[in-house]
Amino acid sequence: MNHDHNRPNASGRSLNELKALYSKRELSYNEIAFKHIDANRPKEVVASEIIESL
Repeated sequence: MNHDHNRPNASGRSLNELKALYSKRELSYNEIAFKHIDANRPKEVVASEIIESL
């Protein structure tokens, strides 16, 4: 990844540096990229919530 010209923040960084950068950003990534849905409910309710989030 550190030779990928489409990822300038990764350019020239070691694996440890990339892991540290990811760890620093992981919470933000999860907040933006994922919708957490409680699946401990009736399947119709879960399905409805999934559809509404699309």
